[in-house]
Amino acid sequence: VGLVEVQCCWLVPGKRGLLLMGCCCGAAELGLRTVRALFESEAPALLAKAASVATAAGGRLPMILPRDSDLHINVEHEYRPVGCLYTMGAAFVALLSLVLGRRPPGEVLVFGGVGNLGSLSGVATPLSGQYVRAAFEAGYRRVFIGATCKVSEEAAAEAEAVGEDGRPRVSFIRKHTIMDVAAAVFGLEGA
Repeated sequence: VGLVEVQCCWLVPGKRGLLLMGCCCGAAELGLRTVRALFESEAPALLAKAASVATAAGGRLPMILPRDSDLHINVEHEYRPVGCLYTMGAAFVALLSLVLGRRPPGEVLVFGGVGNLGSLSGVATPLSGQYVRAAFEAGYRRVFIGATCKVSEEAAAEAEAVGEDGRPRVSFIRKHTIMDVAAAVFGLEGA
């Protein structure tokens, strides 16, 4: 088990290109390109909900990729190159964080692949207890997963165990789409 961090920034000068770096393989790179395309088509709806963003940008929504910039996505993972698509949800949230100019809450973890229409999915095998332990030890208390993501009995028991603060160690928050996840992470639900 290894947790992955996805970071996004603009690099200037640039020609609106996409630079992928870090510890990922071909499938993960394809997934990140898919996320970028989905983000460019779906993010304006989220940004419209964030009135403060539009106000800060002089009444207009910020550009997803400014004209003189390249988008740099870096995947940090210490275990081995990421070869699957479970980082796609995290990449979408990282892109929204960049455009909003706000970091997501530190206790939030997003797990799952993202379909072409924005659905959030899990992986073939259920999340393990080891995954929950690693998430909790790293300080993640709210884990967003797809509505159909499987969670093993061991993982559910690990998550429900009470931490020193009296709260469950990890709360699984199921969402159907990455748009729902992104809205919840940044407090844009119902905005």
